[in-house]
Amino acid sequence: MSKKLLGFLCVLGIVVAFLMSCDSDGEEKRTVITVAAINDNAPVFSDVLEQGDSVYRENGTPVIIDDFIREDNVKVLFYNRPYSAFSFTGAGRPYGEYLVTRYRVEWERAGGGQVPPVYNGATSVSVPTETFVEAYIVLVPFEVKQLPF
Repeated sequence: MSKKLLGFLCVLGIVVAFLMSCDSDGEEKRTVITVAAINDNAPVFSDVLEQGDSVYRENGTPVIIDDFIREDNVKVLFYNRPYSAFSFTGAGRPYGEYLVTRYRVEWERAGGGQVPPVYNGATSVSVPTETFVEAYIVLVPFEVKQLPF
């Protein structure tokens, strides 16, 4: 009787392994790109005007020739994680590395009111499987800082 039970368990194991390897849309071969952190999880402060060394005339009026407007770049930590525990992706294998080429920034004001327009940015960040990659993206472009709010 124990030989029959052992044989049954072997056949059952083979059937389960076969069913786990059969997936109609191949999700086990996919990875998911996630944003693990933005600005090292610290607040982002955005100023419209960066003040240089302002010089004052004798009558007290400031000379602002060294003030400027700067785009806000922020550090983003991307992570490429396997879609499932049965993933066969890895370095040098198909689906083992993804290239992030586009991103979208949407703003929402907590109390309602006017917000900057949606910004669609472009980048080129290669993210290998099971790897964290740091990159900088433009969070607030120069053109948005010139809009009246």
